[in-house]
Amino acid sequence: MLSNKHFITAMLVAPVLAILGYFAVDFAVSEEPETAREGGQYKLAAASNCRYESGLCTLSNGNFELRIQISENQAGDTVLHLKSEFPLEGVRAAWVQDDENGEQPSALSNLDDDRQQWTLPLNKAPSTDAELRLVAKAQGALYYGETTTGFIEYQTSFGKDFR
Repeated sequence: MLSNKHFITAMLVAPVLAILGYFAVDFAVSEEPETAREGGQYKLAAASNCRYESGLCTLSNGNFELRIQISENQAGDTVLHLKSEFPLEGVRAAWVQDDENGEQPSALSNLDDDRQQWTLPLNKAPSTDAELRLVAKAQGALYYGETTTGFIEYQTSFGKDFR
């Protein structure tokens, strides 16, 4: 079997063709990334940490990323914290229990001069079956997204807080 020159040639050529085919298909069907334009609207995708009891949720589109955390301050009030890599012009958030019954969006307050940290005091802690809808404006473009609020509760099986 190993003396057959056709078999040996096929064993050498097949991996090369597979690798070339992989890159050719990627080149043929991949989309070119585009930069955000002023006045454009871009959807944010929820990362996997938004689905689990991680205490943190990340919404992103390309290199634009928003990190959301809900915690209690020293006074015992529930507060939504948002951190961005880019300066934001404004942020609004709304909690929706079901599609017909939602709150009016509330504007988040800026915490620092570089406009990358925002906060919103909440009347009560939202339930874990609600949805968070968020809109952020940066460089004239709108970024919007929604996620479930299962991430609110931070739990670990080790009994230790790793945050």
